[in-house]
This record gives sequence, structure tokens and C-alpha cells, in this order.
Amino acid sequence: MTTVMRGLGERVTDLRRAFDESFGASPESAPEETIDILAIRISGDAYGFDTRGLASLAPSPRVVPVPSRRLGLVGLVGIRGTLVPAYSLGVLLGYEPSRSPARWLALAGSPDPIAFGFDELEGFLRVNASDVRPLTSRRHISATAHTEKITRMVVDTHGLVAALKAVAGSSSMTKEQ
Repeated sequence: MTTVMRGLGERVTDLRRAFDESFGASPESAPEETIDILAIRISGDAYGFDTRGLASLAPSPRVVPVPSRRLGLVGLVGIRGTLVPAYSLGVLLGYEPSRSPARWLALAGSPDPIAFGFDELEGFLRVNASDVRPLTSRRHISATAHTEKITRMVVDTHGLVAALKAVAGSSSMTKEQ
């Protein structure tokens, strides 16, 4: 029994020493938070989507044009059995309309998604959160993302979806109108 008590006493001493020494060690630094950016270009200018605001990305299927006065609305696309309004991201950001259909669609908004068409997909970036800075001076842009080589404007996906849905809701006509 005394051997067991002596072994237990040594174990307690070892644990106490390890506990005390842990305060003398420098704390491990937590890994820096990162943000995932889908890097795109519009008319040669660098933009990106914060992937947290996207539901999916796909090569653009055939867009069926619809008559509309809505800025940037190019038509409807069928995605997974659902008709989705497709907008030209470039037009929404102030660029001239493209003569050719968009090559890519980024889907955002739930439960009623909206597709944003663009031509050039550069890839996927993971940037440190400290390299993403808020920007409020440009419409539909929420931040800038700084990388080693370039600064990208980050599209305010949530704000853009909310603005488009608000316009759609305010322009709907009822039978009484």
C-alpha cells in the first residue's frame, strides 16, 4: 500500500510541476482567421466574392432573355429544376453591358436564389482576415482584399441580393393596381 501511495505522491508532484511550468511558457499563438475569396475579373478589373455569401458556382447555362427594365437583368436560367433570375454583375457594378453572355454564374440568396453572371474566373484565394478591410464608399462593394500581388474589390453579395429583392418586391403589380 505504501508503494502505491508513494507512486501517487510522485504523480501529484509531477502534475503540479507541469502545471506551474505551463505559466512560464509563452502561449501558442492562435492561427489567424482567414476569409475565402472567389477571385474574378470584370472588364479586366479585379473583384472577388466572399464565399460565405455564395450558394454555388457553375458554368453559365443558356440564359433565356426576358423583357425587363430592371438594371442588369439579362434573363432566366434553369438551375436544378428552378428558374433563377440572372443578372450581369458587371452592369450592376456600373460597367457597360457585355456583348457576349456570361461564362460563369455565382448563385446567392436563399431560399430564392439570384444568379450573378461574369466572364472571367481566376480562382480561389484564402486571405488573412487582417488583409480584408471594410469599404463603404462604393456601391455593392463591402471590402477590399489585399494579397501579395493585387487588391481586389469584394462584392457585397448580401447587400446586392437584398437590394435586388427589394426592387423586385416594390415593382410587383397586384390585380387591383
